[in-house]
Amino acid sequence: MRLIFGIFIWICFSLPLAHASPPNAVRAELTSPALFQTKQILILNTMNLALLNDAIKFYQQQLQIMLPEQTLSFTVIQADANPELGAKRLANALATHEYDLIVSVATLATKVLLNQADQLSVPMQFMVVADPVSTGIIDKLGQTSTNNITGTSHVIAADTKLQLMQQILSANPRADKYRIGLVYSDYPSTLSSAQYLLEQDENYPAFSFVPVKFNFDTSANNSIENRQRFLTALAQCKDKIDGYWIPPGPAAHDVNLFPLVQRELNLPQLFSEDLRMIKRGALFGVLSDSQIIANTAAIESKQILSGRPANTLPIDRSGAFVIGVNTTTALAHDLVLPSAILTLANQHVYTKNEVNP
Repeated sequence: MRLIFGIFIWICFSLPLAHASPPNAVRAELTSPALFQTKQILILNTMNLALLNDAIKFYQQQLQIMLPEQTLSFTVIQADANPELGAKRLANALATHEYDLIVSVATLATKVLLNQADQLSVPMQFMVVADPVSTGIIDKLGQTSTNNITGTSHVIAADTKLQLMQQILSANPRADKYRIGLVYSDYPSTLSSAQYLLEQDENYPAFSFVPVKFNFDTSANNSIENRQRFLTALAQCKDKIDGYWIPPGPAAHDVNLFPLVQRELNLPQLFSEDLRMIKRGALFGVLSDSQIIANTAAIESKQILSGRPANTLPIDRSGAFVIGVNTTTALAHDLVLPSAILTLANQHVYTKNEVNP
């Protein structure tokens, strides 16, 4: 009887163990490399500008927050505003490493990436591109790309900027139109934006644009030379304008340019694409800041890294933006800022002495 009972007990405990996975097998399944494999992200930056650098930094932080259990590795390479140099550095990076996603920052870097897109199977994404249509990514906004690339244009529609400028200057009537010097270069995103603004000029009765063009130097370490070219072109028409406007592009985010113009020409900057310039004394701007740019880009990257093909994500313009105004500049030039504009600006109403030039 004892022998039969002992055999029964042995069978009861042995059968479950015979079908259970060994402890090591369970541990291996939970820590499978496929689940926790590091995602490699290559970032090609157009140039060393504060707005772009901040957007890249915030983008990395936001994406890691959105993918808390995923290990991410970021490699940032610089084109230094030179297409040939950017293409060479991109080719070198791709030849020495495999990536899960390539992100281009601003128009020049995106054009460099597009030139190699046909040979790449890696999903691609862009940020801070003024016009995806003129850049050659899509035929019209709202489409998906034929290449495996997506992104969002973080430059606010020109019509929105023009309408708000019209609203400001209409509140300050005068006998003749305000003359705004549109200072632009042959840099791709700047040129296309400036051409559109000039075409819309006659639709806004409160002001007119005076074109002020200079040639952009794409050689390495070109900041000082380009500032001087900007300043020289603006100085030549100083007496024909009441202030100036810088369209999207490198000059719009050059933090050293504003104090240089004020010191040498003392002309008001009436519109800016960068909050830092508005803090320093530019009158007005409507824009996406670095955190808006980073958040939008991180949302798209999360979808791509989670398995969605980049070319299934439609490319459109960002709907998020901030408005900034400088009340000290308005007062200095006898301009009244409409209450509606001040309400829209909300937390971005600045005075010149908040930031030292």
